Amino acid sequence: MISDMLPNLTVERNRYDCAAGRRDFILVRPTRKTAPNGLIVMLHGCGQSAEDFVRLTGMAQLAASHGWATLWPEQAGADNHLKCWNWFRTAHQRRGFGEPAIIAGMTETITMDLGIPTHAVAVAGFSAGAAMALILRDTYADVFFATVAHSGVATGVARNGIAALSAMKGEGSIGATNHAERPLLIIHGGDDTVVDPSNAARIAKDDPFARLVTVDGLGHAWSGGTDGENFAAPTLPSASDMVMKTALTTTERQVQPARHSNPMRIVTRMGG
Repeated sequence: MISDMLPNLTVERNRYDCAAGRRDFILVRPTRKTAPNGLIVMLHGCGQSAEDFVRLTGMAQLAASHGWATLWPEQAGADNHLKCWNWFRTAHQRRGFGEPAIIAGMTETITMDLGIPTHAVAVAGFSAGAAMALILRDTYADVFFATVAHSGVATGVARNGIAALSAMKGEGSIGATNHAERPLLIIHGGDDTVVDPSNAARIAKDDPFARLVTVDGLGHAWSGGTDGENFAAPTLPSASDMVMKTALTTTERQVQPARHSNPMRIVTRMGG
């Protein structure tokens, strides 16, 4: 059980219901009487559960060490048989509808219930979760004050499942997007064969608040993930550390264009 790997933290499993739908979630927070310092919403990728993502990233423990809580929404198999977030369907790309409304409503409820500062809420996702995190950034900038997209696809590049597969290959055009004036960190593997690395540059294009980190030697996996878990690259730089730093930095300064607007490349030499 997940509580066994988080013995000193408070772990809650629950379900959120609203007019847009319902989703289960896991909430992990420091065991203390005072409110958490902030909240990071973590969105898993296809073929994963919320618990899988907790194990893969180690973000629950890392966030708690800084006094932050983590929220782990879970896609329902009935809503996507691969358990992907439906980032490629128009019904889930707008404010007030579908999965964006569910996740944002869930986040606001948890934030209010725990007394978390509203300016200290970030969202991060992997693969399909990254694509949904980008949608949340553009549709709920009043809820999420920082975003990390790991191995994702740009908002609006796909409107159906067939277009989604093309988009993952780096094909298709992106319509006009009004980017939120919120910090965005884009992480992508230079050797990703599932979501082409060109997607990262497309996400960052013309967005002064975006910072792009390309990890050489990384395929379609969570950089620095827990050894033995699916989608893990344990020997590479920790994406979880980058998520935490982005969240902490956002609460320490006013929102402004990224200081490092030029793309960053992490070069990892394998072998001797």
